[in-house]
Amino acid sequence: MQSLHHQFAQEDFNRALRKGFWRKIHARLTGKSVALLPYDDVRQHFSLRGQRYIGLQTVPLDHIVGSVGRYRDFDRAFTPTQTRTASRWMSIDVAHYQDIPLPPVELYKIGEVYFVKDGNHRVSVARERGQTEIDAYVIEIDIPVSLTPDIEPDKLQLKKEYAEFIEKTGILKLRPGANLEFTLPGEHERLLEHISAHRWYLGEKRGGEVSFSEAVESWYDNVYLPLVRVIREQGLLEKFPGRTETDLYLWVSEYQWFLQEAYHDNEPIKKAAEKFASQYRDAPTRKVIRQLKQARWVDHLILQQERANFFESTQLHETRPGAKIELTLPGKYEKLLEHIRVHRWYLGEERQEEVPFEEAAASWYDKVYLPIIEIIRQQEVLKYFPARTETDLYLWILEHRSRLAAELGWDIAPETVVTDLAARQERNVSRMLSKVGERIKDAVTPDPLEAGPHPGQWRHTRLRTRPSGIVFAELLVAIGTQEEDWRALEQAITIAQKNQARIHGLHVVPDPELREAETTRKLVSEFNQRCKNANVNGQIAIEIGGVARKISERAHWVDLIVLPINFPPAEQGVGRLASGFRIIVRRSGRPLMAIPGKLSGLTNILLAYNGSPKSDEGLYLAYRLLKEWDASLVVLTVQEAGRASISLNWARKFLEEHQVPATFVQAEGDVVENILRAAQDRHVDLLVMGGYGSNPLKEVMFGSTVDKVLRRFDYPVIIST
Repeated sequence: MQSLHHQFAQEDFNRALRKGFWRKIHARLTGKSVALLPYDDVRQHFSLRGQRYIGLQTVPLDHIVGSVGRYRDFDRAFTPTQTRTASRWMSIDVAHYQDIPLPPVELYKIGEVYFVKDGNHRVSVARERGQTEIDAYVIEIDIPVSLTPDIEPDKLQLKKEYAEFIEKTGILKLRPGANLEFTLPGEHERLLEHISAHRWYLGEKRGGEVSFSEAVESWYDNVYLPLVRVIREQGLLEKFPGRTETDLYLWVSEYQWFLQEAYHDNEPIKKAAEKFASQYRDAPTRKVIRQLKQARWVDHLILQQERANFFESTQLHETRPGAKIELTLPGKYEKLLEHIRVHRWYLGEERQEEVPFEEAAASWYDKVYLPIIEIIRQQEVLKYFPARTETDLYLWILEHRSRLAAELGWDIAPETVVTDLAARQERNVSRMLSKVGERIKDAVTPDPLEAGPHPGQWRHTRLRTRPSGIVFAELLVAIGTQEEDWRALEQAITIAQKNQARIHGLHVVPDPELREAETTRKLVSEFNQRCKNANVNGQIAIEIGGVARKISERAHWVDLIVLPINFPPAEQGVGRLASGFRIIVRRSGRPLMAIPGKLSGLTNILLAYNGSPKSDEGLYLAYRLLKEWDASLVVLTVQEAGRASISLNWARKFLEEHQVPATFVQAEGDVVENILRAAQDRHVDLLVMGGYGSNPLKEVMFGSTVDKVLRRFDYPVIIST
C-alpha cells in the first residue's frame, strides 16, 4: 500500500508540474503574470507601519499568493515549477493519503493577501488536492495601502505609486476614507499635475500663495468629488468593470479637453460626462482606454454605427431583449448579417416558403449563435483572448471550423473547435519551432519509444465540456483496400447507432496520384453508401503519407480510433516496436478499438484491471460504456508469481459509488491465459485493457500483454490511454 501511495503521489506531482508548465505558457501568451509575489519586494515597495501576531487562523488558499523564500519554486496557484524539491512535495502528498496530520503553515498577512513563511510544499499539495482552506499561524503587517489576492507582481508598482501619492499629498489624513487608486501606471503623476494646476488657479484667484495641503483639500472637494458624483449618477463605473472612479475622473477630464480642442465645445463637465456616458455606454473598456490614449475615435464611432445598423436590420433588440452582441473590430457586423442570410436560406429550404429576415435573425440567435456562446462560456475560452468579446470568438470559431473542414475533409463538432482554438492560443509561443521540433523528434526518437500523452488527458480535455456527455461521440475509422478492413466500419456503425455518434473515415495513400485513383473513388463511394444505409453520420477523408502517423495526427479530433487488425504485432524482438499499431496507441492519446475477426454486439464487457493509471482509465471507460450501452461487466485481476498483489478494492469502490453492477474475479498465474479463459467462460464480446507499459525496451525482451492478447483474442479490444 505504501508503494501505491508513493505511485499516486508521483502522479499527483507530475500532473501539478504539467499544470505549472501550461500556466507559464499561457502567461507568456496573454501577458498576465502567474508568478508568486516575493515578500522582500513588497517590503521594499512599501514602508511598514508595524506588525502583530494574530494566532492560529483558517486561511483561504486562494488568498495565499506570495512566499518569503520559495517564490521561484511555485507559481501563483502554488503548482510546482521545478523538480528539485519533488521528493519533499511527494512526502507531504503521501502523508495526506495515509491520513497523517500535518502542522499548520506559517504566514505573513499584508492587506488581504498572505505570504508563506514556512510550509510552501504543504500549501502546494493542498491546492492540488482541491482544498480551499488551510490552518496557519499568522503575523499581520500594516502598510499604507491595501493588497488584494488578485494583485500581480507588475501591479505592485501601481500600489507603490499610490503609497507615494498618499505620502506626498497626505490625502488620507486630510480626507479619511478617500480612495484615489488607478488601474494604469503613471496616472498619479498626472493627478499631482491636476492638484498643482488647481493650486496655481487658487493663488491667481486669491492673489497670494496657497499651501499644498490647502490645494489638495480644495481640489478634492471642488474638482474631484463633483465629477465623481456625476460619474456615479451616470452609472459609468458599471459600464467599465475592473476600473476605478479615479480612472474615470481622468478619462472624462480628457474627454472634455478633447471636445474643447476638436469642436470648441465649452459645455461644463457634467455635460461632458453625460456625452461620455452616452457615447461609450456599450464600449469594451480596453478599447476605450486605447482610444483615450491614442485618440482612435474614428474606429469607435464606426463600430457604434455598425452595431446600431445591425440591430436596426435584425430587430434583435426587440425580438430578443438583452441580446449581447458586441464586436471590437470594424467591418465584422456584416459577417454576422451574412450568417443570418445563410440561416434564412436554410430555413426557407426547410419550410419551402419565404422567411422574414427578422424571424431568421431570431432563429439564428437561438439556434446558431447562443449554442456556440454557451460552449465558449463552459470552456472559459474568453480568458485566453483578453480585450475580445464573446461575439469576436463566435466569428473566429466558425471561421476556424470552416478552415478545419477544408483542411481535414471532416466536419468538426463546435465544442472540439473551441477547445482547439484555445489550445492553439496556448501553443502560439512554440509555433515557430513546431515543424523543426517534429523533425528533430522523429530523427532522435523512434516512434515506438515515445511515451505519448499522459493517461486520461484526452477525456479531461474533451469530455468535461461536451454538451451530450457521450463518451465516444466522434469515431475515427481507418479504412484500407482489403475486404477485411470494412469490419472496422461495421463495428463503428454499431457504436454510432447506440451513441448517436459521428464516424470520421480515413483512408491513407502513399502517393498523391492515388488520391484520385479509381480504387480510391470506389472506396469513398462504398463508405458513404454503408453509412447511409445504416442511417449514421459519416464522412471520409483521403490523406497522403504514413498510415500510423496520419491516424495519430487525426486522433486529436476524435474520441475513439477503430482499427482493423489484419497483421497483429510481431512475436519476436524489435519487430514488436516496428508495429504501426503500437505507434498509433502510443502517439494518438486516444482509446483504440482493435477489430480482429469477430465483431462485438457491445453486450458483455471484460475489464482486465491491474491498478495502473492506464487500467484506471479502462475502468472509467467501462463504467461509462455500461451506462450508455446497457451491457454487463466482469472485472478481472490476475496475480502473477513473484509480483505484488493487485487489489480489486479500488475498482469495486469506484463502481459501487457510481451504482454500476459488475462481477469481480481475482485469478493467479499467467495474465494472458487468465484473460482468454475468463472471456471464453463468460461469453465476453468486448475486452477493455490498459495500453502499453512505460518501458518499451523491456517489452522487446519479454513481450507485451497487449500484443499477446491481440494475437489470440477473436473479439474487439479497447485499449485505454
